[in-house]
Amino acid sequence: MSSVSRGRPNPRRRMVLALAATVTVVAATASGCVTMPKEKTGAAPAWAPISAEDTVPVVRRYDRIQARAAGTRNARLLTSVESGPLLRAGQGGLRVAHGFDPEGRSALTSPSRSGTVVHLPRFSGYPVWFLAVSTTDQVPGQPGQASGQRSGKGARTVVDLMTRPSAGSTWKAAQSVVLDDGARLPALAERGDAPVVLPAADAGTLIRPPDKTATAYALLLTGGPKAPQAWAFAPHPQTARAQQAAVQKGRSPAFVYRHRYEVTSVRALATADGGALELFTMNEIENYQARGSAPLEFDRSNPVAAYTGYRIGQTLVRTTWVWQVVAHVPAKGKGDGRVRLLGVDRGLASVQTK
Repeated sequence: MSSVSRGRPNPRRRMVLALAATVTVVAATASGCVTMPKEKTGAAPAWAPISAEDTVPVVRRYDRIQARAAGTRNARLLTSVESGPLLRAGQGGLRVAHGFDPEGRSALTSPSRSGTVVHLPRFSGYPVWFLAVSTTDQVPGQPGQASGQRSGKGARTVVDLMTRPSAGSTWKAAQSVVLDDGARLPALAERGDAPVVLPAADAGTLIRPPDKTATAYALLLTGGPKAPQAWAFAPHPQTARAQQAAVQKGRSPAFVYRHRYEVTSVRALATADGGALELFTMNEIENYQARGSAPLEFDRSNPVAAYTGYRIGQTLVRTTWVWQVVAHVPAKGKGDGRVRLLGVDRGLASVQTK
């Protein structure tokens, strides 16, 4: 691992609404459990995908273009530095920001990162990835946001997952999460001076495999505090907010509310205590179906209203939210056996109306 200084960070716009109802969990892919390096040094699959020195221009380019995208509110710029769920959430966030402030009177905030440390796993084929962990005194925010335990004050940790799908492709960020106040990443286990990637579907010494941890969290969000999965997770404010909001939406006389989850990616590194540092993403898909002939109407403070330009008259609205989660999964027989969520981010990615 090595330290790399970074410039300005990603101006992320995330909002948080509610959750609940039916869950459909798609098996998570173990993308990132295989990879390849700059040079093949032998037959053994122990290659680093990039040198520590070469991560410097990767993260600097990410920060530079992120800052430009925020300053100009140009969502297209993000396509050159982000991918997957993070890209969809980033572009959705810029669209929501424009809806709340079409004249651009308020500048988008972005965390200023420093003291970056990179963790470079070794792989045997593409896709490849590495983690960049930084400190920031600024946390991005916007109307409607409620990710994790963000107070906006004090030093925080930012975890960025940088990925490269093939040898000729560009390094892009696939996940970016500001951890909760006071949250600290566990020490990583190393083999040959490199962090150890864990298979998503293999429990090993863990209380449960990484992919089943992501599935269990989706079921917990749906089932509420008394769900069978509740024992497996330490309490987290984002979990409670989601469950409470789901109950409120389910009681609405104006619409029928349903939603489901799709686990879209799971990656994990072994920790020194026998557990795992897990990073996973989910799609949360909400459906609002108007009751009777009255059309749906969202409050002007709602990100969904900002995304759609405050249109009214729809009878069906479908939203997709991207969830990004960083968690510490314990080893069997260690501590209280509960998974601890270190950082949770929820951002609106798309809205469909009918």
